[in-house]
Amino acid sequence: LRRAHDELEARVAARTAELSARTAELAEAERRFRAIVEASPTPLLFSRLEDGLVLYANPRLDALIGAAPGSLAGRRTPDFY
Repeated sequence: LRRAHDELEARVAARTAELSARTAELAEAERRFRAIVEASPTPLLFSRLEDGLVLYANPRLDALIGAAPGSLAGRRTPDFY
């Protein structure tokens, strides 16, 4: 029982380390993607297909339509258009 417990603890520690590494990789990828999208000269809007919820609009789109930065997120695309 002790050996099984120790093996399980080791597996949990290894999996936790793996998940931590993946989380760091994902955070870095998101940081790079956000930097690219925010620097884009093209107005961009990301929304969910199923309900039209605006997830993100870049600063270029905000400026184009005169919206306050970040004010479109959380609205629905029918409200936007």
